[in-house]
Amino acid sequence: MNNIRLAVCRIMAFLKRHLAPGCLLFLWMPQAAALQPAHPQSTVQSKQIFLQSEGDSVAAYLAMPVESRAAAGETRVGDAAIIVVHSRWGLDKWTKRRCDSLAAAGFTALAPDLYRSEVTEDFMTAHELERAVPQNRVRQDLVAAALYLRSNGAKKTGIVGWSMGGTFALRMASETKAIDACATNYGALITTEAALKNITVPVLGNYAAQDFGIDSADVATFRNTLKTLGKTADVKIYPNLAHAFASPESEAYSDREAKDAWQRTIFFFRRYLRP
Repeated sequence: MNNIRLAVCRIMAFLKRHLAPGCLLFLWMPQAAALQPAHPQSTVQSKQIFLQSEGDSVAAYLAMPVESRAAAGETRVGDAAIIVVHSRWGLDKWTKRRCDSLAAAGFTALAPDLYRSEVTEDFMTAHELERAVPQNRVRQDLVAAALYLRSNGAKKTGIVGWSMGGTFALRMASETKAIDACATNYGALITTEAALKNITVPVLGNYAAQDFGIDSADVATFRNTLKTLGKTADVKIYPNLAHAFASPESEAYSDREAKDAWQRTIFFFRRYLRP
């Protein structure tokens, strides 16, 4: 080790004697630059807010890149925002982590609490919550989320959901003009041509070939009908996978395909929400 240090010292002494200071700095700078990350990850800030939904106060989880911070006491979201719709389990930690990941990617993410504080890990309880949630109220809550984002600076708003959340995301694309892009992950399909005609925004779909609740042949028909109607749609069917393959808590979880579906989602929103 001492011999190596001695050799380095002799080389530096030689350079100092025979090169101009500017040349020595030029030789050193590429090494220093290589130590700096090319794209340092954005710091994420998050908080709970309340939305006004037809006279009801609805809690929501808001995550933003740190550069979106406004003056003290104010909220100023970025140009590109995304509504995140939770699954049948409620507004759980995984959904909030998805919001944080979107914020780290440069988006503002907002997840309204459709269950009014109910969160569960029990399958039957989740099933009952999903069945009991009022459909009209969900739509009002999601529209309220879109209005909040627009009123606080968002120029374009997307929506993404998984399972039940994917179902509601797709319905928002068909039933409202409040969003600019929709990503659904194994959400229930819209099958009527009249409802599909109402979709005017780009659609991304991530589905599983072995989903017992959603037949892959129906997904293919859904994809083909959107194309026939001239819609912008990218619908992928993952072979040999089951429902909820993107959720780490699910027995169907598949790490490689989950990461692929997430990368597709990020690319999709970057393409269609960036000004």
